[in-house]
Parts: sequence; C-alpha cells; structure tokens
Amino acid sequence: MNKGKGKAIFRSVCDAPDTVRAVSDLPAKDLTDLYSYLRANCSESGVSGQILGIATVESAERLHKGGNKA
Repeated sequence: MNKGKGKAIFRSVCDAPDTVRAVSDLPAKDLTDLYSYLRANCSESGVSGQILGIATVESAERLHKGGNKA
C-alpha cells in the first residue's frame, strides 16, 4: 500500500460532490489503496467510516461481477 497515495485518494473522494460516484469511478488499484489506507489510519465512524463502507460495498460488487479489474 502507498500510504501517501491512499491519503490523497481519500481527500479527493471527500472533496467530490458525489462521494459514492467518486469511489465507484476509482480504478481497481486506487480503490485498493483507499481501502487499505482507511483500514490502517481511520476510525470506522464519521466520514472515514462512511467512505470505508462505500469502498467495501464497491469492492464486493466488483468481485461479484467478475473481479476487481482496472
């Protein structure tokens, strides 16, 4: 995991007008970096917890549809 990249992705997702869309539009590698950053550095409450939940659901949907491909 690239902690600096995960943090930058987290900030960009937080600043996006539509957080769910921003997470859904992330390439697979960026989604993985975001998820790893949140699990390692953020609480599971508040904004970080909400984004962690969105990233978890997005990852599950991608796997269900045939893998987490870029």
